[in-house]
Amino acid sequence: MVMTVYGQKISCARAEKGADFVRAYDEGGACVFEAAKIADFSGYSLTGGAWSAAEPTDGERIGELEALVAQLLFGGEGE
Repeated sequence: MVMTVYGQKISCARAEKGADFVRAYDEGGACVFEAAKIADFSGYSLTGGAWSAAEPTDGERIGELEALVAQLLFGGEGE
């Protein structure tokens, strides 16, 4: 697939789009392009595939785990 960023073409195996960023990855999973703090995505497009959802951050994963542990320990009543 090809990500186009304001006319610049970037070949990639996977393209990830978050709330304010995009990333392009090669076949080996290495990030080959990243743009952050994007307010307007009109200059970004993808051909030959679909955007992947962004992976959750470590902080988001920890928060989810903490909520699950609290639910198991306290029946969802909190800490």
